[in-house]
Amino acid sequence: MNKKSMILDDTKVKERTWEEFRESGLFWFINTILYMFGWAITLEVDENFNVKNAYPSSRGGKIFDDEANRRGYLRVAKYLSKNINQIHRGLKKDLK
Repeated sequence: MNKKSMILDDTKVKERTWEEFRESGLFWFINTILYMFGWAITLEVDENFNVKNAYPSSRGGKIFDDEANRRGYLRVAKYLSKNINQIHRGLKKDLK
């Protein structure tokens, strides 16, 4: 399967950065879901936290401590509060 066949309309695709994904809390959130199945997205970063590589991996056991979870929930809540109107508009448009 090539990349083109996986995208319905590539004019709607906006590339984002790993930093933005991490800062939004969505990286943490998605990994908490993936961990239930023994999977994770692993990021390799340099000394300045720039992502050098990303890949799926297998994981076992508890990976996030309570503080990481607290920060993750706060980041996701902040992201939602800032973007909920845009998300809602996009969903309404896509679901017409």
